[in-house]
Formats: sequence, structure tokens, C-alpha cells
Amino acid sequence: MALSQALKGLRDAANATFSYVFAKKSGSDDYIAVHALMNTSESLIDPATSGKQDALIALLPAAFTAGGGVKVGLVDALPAGTAAIGKLAANSGIDIGDVDITSLVPGVTATSLGKAEDAVHASGDTGVMMLAVRSDTAAATGANGDYVPLLVDANGRLHVFMPKSPTIEDTTDVTLTAATATSILASDTVRRDVTICADTANTVGIRIGSVSVSSTSGVIIQPGQSLTLTTTAQIYGFATPAGQKVSILSTKDSN
Repeated sequence: MALSQALKGLRDAANATFSYVFAKKSGSDDYIAVHALMNTSESLIDPATSGKQDALIALLPAAFTAGGGVKVGLVDALPAGTAAIGKLAANSGIDIGDVDITSLVPGVTATSLGKAEDAVHASGDTGVMMLAVRSDTAAATGANGDYVPLLVDANGRLHVFMPKSPTIEDTTDVTLTAATATSILASDTVRRDVTICADTANTVGIRIGSVSVSSTSGVIIQPGQSLTLTTTAQIYGFATPAGQKVSILSTKDSN
């Protein structure tokens, strides 16, 4: 069958030179949509006589897919409007598949969940209320490193830790061993501070420091003078002549 006999169709509404027509597929009764050349009198231009045969034949392979299917082109765009086709619409019970939200900005307006730092409060502002759990007796609600809720008592007061007033601890006077770093006070994790006073009967100044204190290191306190340290570490004293004493007074956190 000649190509001009297989082509059927109508000129488009715009009266253009190119229009969609149908071409019969060789070896079957199926027709496919292809571009054809038409004149303004709505008659098909015979490629064999018009010299346009090559142009028309070149269009035919593009109308088929590799598997023998037919390629379909959308001539007109979907119309604008509120129709559900072409856009997501509210359809209860319709599964649109998985949706990944890669970012979310909560906003900072009066009706937004987020609020900007230092923004002024206004009555009626929207936000997320922070909840607490009533626990009349403060107790652990999770393991170390876990997220836990705030706790309030029966009156709605938030449980907080207020350190108790420190206690005072007297320590027996310590006589330093001659030319030796002598322990004055052991280490104590709950100790706040300690005051060390050199006895007025001492004959020389004594040095206070760590286990490395010596005749040339550490702080010197003369007879009758005192030194206050804020430390939990062990404290040593050093004096060359024997018989030098210190008195000690410390404060500790209450357990």
C-alpha cells in the first residue's frame, strides 16, 4: 500500500501546515498518530508528488518505541483550576505513598508553634505547652543519660535541688615531722574549704602545699597566721625544726 493511501486525518483547528494524521502500521490493521503535511484546502499532500516524501517518512520511526509500542504526545496542557487531576487534593483514605519531609521551619508569628528569641509575648499566642509529671517525692525516672520529664509535687511546685548549709568540722591539731612533708588533712569530696592556722608557739614559718611541699616550695605561714584553701585534695605541711603545729577548721556539704 502506498504511503499516501495509508495516511488519514484532518487538518488542525489552527489551519497549520502540519497536522496529526493516522498512518497504518505495516502488516496490521493498527493505525498510529504521526505528523503529516497538509495544505490549506484540508487535503493531504501526496509525498510522492510534492517532493516532501523524505520529510514525512523521517517522522515515522519516532512514532514507535523500541518494543513496538506507540508514543503518545500531549498536545494541550492540563487546564488550570481546582480539579484534583494535576495536583494533590484532599481525599480521605487515598494513599499517595511515602512522603519525606527534609526540613521544617515552624515560623515565628502569633499563630506559629515557634517563637523568635527575645520576641515580646502577646496574649493568645500559640505555642507548645511543656508538661511536667506529678511526683510528690522526687525520684529518678530514668537511667543516667536518659531523657526524663520535669517533676512537680502535690502543690505543683517544681522539684529542684537546693544544697544544704555546710557543716563545720573540727580536726585535731597536727604536729609536723621535722623536714618531712606531713599530711595535715586527707582528701574529701564533700569538703568546701579548709582554714589552716600556724600555732603561735611555733618557732619558724611552715610551708603548706601538696605531697611535694618542701623547704623551697609551698606557701609559708608564720606563727599565728592562717591560710584558707578551697579544695578537696589532700593537704601537706613542711617545717625543718620538729615540734611545729597547725590547727585546722573545715566546712563540708551536708549529705
